[in-house]
Amino acid sequence: MLTKELRRAVCVHEAGHAIIHALGGASVYRLGVAPAGSASWSYPPRKGRPCLDAWGACEVSDVPFAFMHLEWDDDGFCFWADRDQFEQLARAMRKALGKASGQQHAAGTPLAVWRHQVRADACGILAGPIAESLYDGSEFYIDDTGHSPSNDLDRALGLTQLLPSRETFERLGHMTEDALKTPGVWRRVTALAEELEHRGSMDYDDIIGFLPEPLPDWPSTTRRSARAALAALVE
Repeated sequence: MLTKELRRAVCVHEAGHAIIHALGGASVYRLGVAPAGSASWSYPPRKGRPCLDAWGACEVSDVPFAFMHLEWDDDGFCFWADRDQFEQLARAMRKALGKASGQQHAAGTPLAVWRHQVRADACGILAGPIAESLYDGSEFYIDDTGHSPSNDLDRALGLTQLLPSRETFERLGHMTEDALKTPGVWRRVTALAEELEHRGSMDYDDIIGFLPEPLPDWPSTTRRSARAALAALVE
């Protein structure tokens, strides 16, 4: 049963997703949380099947070019990522765009842009469980994976396999925690969580006023540069 205390933690979890996704440039369309006292809950998303195995939901803009290169292994309880195919597609797009524009080496290549969006999406996914652990003071275990393709940590870990090996899952977790601990960011998380707790569901028009403007240089490829980008955040 979903108690009031657990429901409040779920609201913080979903608000954490929303705020960090927005910081990374994603659009946040809907938020939802089950009513207190619920024994089960079904959430109808904009696309795909109803959500049946969670108490809350956060719907953001898709990153289809990333997830199309991930496949869930039912035996290994993990995602397998085809990084080679991911990079080949980005390079093919760069070549096609270059021929169309006459600029073969233009800045902001598809691969660089895609990698940034993968980092941002992974951080947004990690933000839910990290925000919840910060709220209730519990220990956050970033290696608590191996559950299901809908598990936040498993999804984020799968995404990071599309990045260069130096950009580790753990580093993105640290970047996300740094962002959530930034006072202005955390204030937004708690304010949005309180509103979600009151409303139960929120659409884009309800959510937009709580979200930060995207930070172009966040998340960066290193924790130090990501912190520098956060330091420039003015609330």
